[in-house]
Amino acid sequence: MAILKHLAVHNSDYHAFITYVLFQHDSHARPIYDHNHVKKLRENYLIDAINTTPWTYNLDCQRSNRQWKKNRDEREVKQHHFILSFDPKDVECGLTLEKAQALGMEFARKHFSGHQCVVASHDDGNNRSHNIHVHVNLNSLRIKDIPQPVYSEFERDGKAGYKFHPTDQCMAYLKSEVEELCRENGLHQVELNKPAKQRITDREYYAEKRGQERLDQKNETIRMVGGKPAVEKFETELARIRKAIDETKQKCNSVDDFKAILKRDYTIEVTESRGRWSYLPEYRKRPITSRRLGEDYSKESIEAFISQRLLELQQQKEKEQAPQAAPESKAEKKPIPEPKPSRPVIETVITGRIIDLNDPKIQASYSLTQWAKIQNLKAMSMSFNYLTENRLLNLDDLQATIEDHKQDFNHDTQRLLRVEKNLKECNGLLKHLGLYHKYRPLYEQYLKTRKSPKFREKNIQGLLLYDGAVKYLREYQEAHHVNCVPNYQSLKEAKVRLTAQQQDLYDRRRALKSTIKTMEDGYKLLTQQEHTIQRNLNRNQYYELE
Repeated sequence: MAILKHLAVHNSDYHAFITYVLFQHDSHARPIYDHNHVKKLRENYLIDAINTTPWTYNLDCQRSNRQWKKNRDEREVKQHHFILSFDPKDVECGLTLEKAQALGMEFARKHFSGHQCVVASHDDGNNRSHNIHVHVNLNSLRIKDIPQPVYSEFERDGKAGYKFHPTDQCMAYLKSEVEELCRENGLHQVELNKPAKQRITDREYYAEKRGQERLDQKNETIRMVGGKPAVEKFETELARIRKAIDETKQKCNSVDDFKAILKRDYTIEVTESRGRWSYLPEYRKRPITSRRLGEDYSKESIEAFISQRLLELQQQKEKEQAPQAAPESKAEKKPIPEPKPSRPVIETVITGRIIDLNDPKIQASYSLTQWAKIQNLKAMSMSFNYLTENRLLNLDDLQATIEDHKQDFNHDTQRLLRVEKNLKECNGLLKHLGLYHKYRPLYEQYLKTRKSPKFREKNIQGLLLYDGAVKYLREYQEAHHVNCVPNYQSLKEAKVRLTAQQQDLYDRRRALKSTIKTMEDGYKLLTQQEHTIQRNLNRNQYYELE
């Protein structure tokens, strides 16, 4: 299992990386000294470079930056540090320090051949894991043209004088290349581009580690004084939210129940935006997205977990209510093996996207091509299952159903536009009605002064807001042919009702769009199958005639 980590370095001292590679450091990246206050060298390491040497890396990078007039600002990213960490079990597969260095050099030559790059390998992994890992540190400036870059997202990729930009697409491609590298060399691998079930970043990991160290020191001090400290464990804010969600999932019976229990017992509110959940604790102003917590805490995962839990409870209840058979005699009694429980079927949202295999980005990598083929098979399988369950295997019926769904989608779109128009009008009335009531006393004082110019000049902002509110409300009365505007309370109730209708229409349109996409994919699949069957029939008829 190889893990690829990326660090963007703003430090202009390129020699700091060489120091880290050659000398021992503690868990806080501080150098370790001997009794003579001299830095300790690492026991085992290998180091090599591309377009430079390890000993002149700092000078060469500084010279290149001055030549191209790059990396002058403190905020610029001057170095990119990649860590290719292998599984400790890979030693059993023949991984050695020399082989890891060769793999690191192969990876660097393939993707960073135009950069000044240093590659170093260690066998003393962090956290006492003692796993073999490779450091690849490169100058962000590209000093050589790459005639045919392996990965190209922009026109500047591969040209000298430009900087390396690790975009999300680029990092996904590099991770797929690491998977391919492990597969070719028979090493353990993991799907690096697959979302983690619990997304614990380095920042959260080290924050939890430092907090636990401080807590242990506190307990040790209490113990030395004479007390008996309780066993305590430090938890970060994200860890506490994950724990609260995991405990709530085991108690609830529906999504609404899940939100209510989380709000009541843990003061965490669940908000939804664009079909994604976020969690807002009482003491925070900004919510925490489910993507930051991990895949297990997304809306789809929690809904699937609740559905599976309800199915298991229902099966258990039916099993308990089932009548028990009469006891058999000892002679007739035979041990009957219990059948394995079937996995409950969970209704999930229909999702699937057919990927174009002719895309150059897909064809650039073997692993991405294989992943795209599997993704297409999954999408087509889901579409075919949906058509089978809904009895839409007839092309004419399927085409009619697609047209009906599109009409419903257009109808909901028109309704949504009307609702949003009314909601906009309601918000405008609430705003100007509030301004009217707020600055009405100020306007009455202005009338008592017989519209004094000094008073108006002193309170010009409030009076202008009042005049604008009066003008807006009068225009509303003239446009709707009414003598008065609705009161504030009725407007607030109307806004709540319109907001609920808007969210309901958003959900309906999203579901219809997903269903239409699935049925269109199924229509293409059925058309291809029909053509294939017709071609085989024609071929058989041709052979029979011969």
